[in-house]
Amino acid sequence: EVSTTKEKLNEAEIKIIEELELKENSLMWHCRNYFLFSFYLAGIRAGDLIQLRWCNITSEGRLEYRMAKTKKDRSIFLHDKARDILEHYYNDSCKPTHYIFPLLDSTADYAKAITPEQKATLPPAMIIKLNDIVGAKNSLLNKYLNKIAAEAKIEKHISMHIARHSFAKIAK
Repeated sequence: EVSTTKEKLNEAEIKIIEELELKENSLMWHCRNYFLFSFYLAGIRAGDLIQLRWCNITSEGRLEYRMAKTKKDRSIFLHDKARDILEHYYNDSCKPTHYIFPLLDSTADYAKAITPEQKATLPPAMIIKLNDIVGAKNSLLNKYLNKIAAEAKIEKHISMHIARHSFAKIAK
């Protein structure tokens, strides 16, 4: 039976996920980082998060990007917890055009299109390929988020999208 009520995590559950002991650099550890990064940044959608690049981070400490779904530009302050997550992924070999999270290949053909305007000029087959990869990564993250929920003894189905609903609920 599929429930139509949107699962949301409360602050206590977010804290449990934050404090969960996970092996550093394990897939579960990375998935927790992605989920929390989304939560800390007003519930950025998985598709947008997966495609973030270092050039989306401003020198003023903000994340600036265009939402793929609504085409709206967003500028969100990076507070300390979000910044701490980014530090795990940044090193001297990172270029502004590189993807922040190790989910997409920064050397792939689709990666050459950086701005939303450039992405729109990609051949349709390449756009489909990119969207398929992003969808597959989102599915993988969701699979591991449910392992994290089990580990955290949270009896809710969690997904990247739940970060969005949880943020909205807690912010309210």
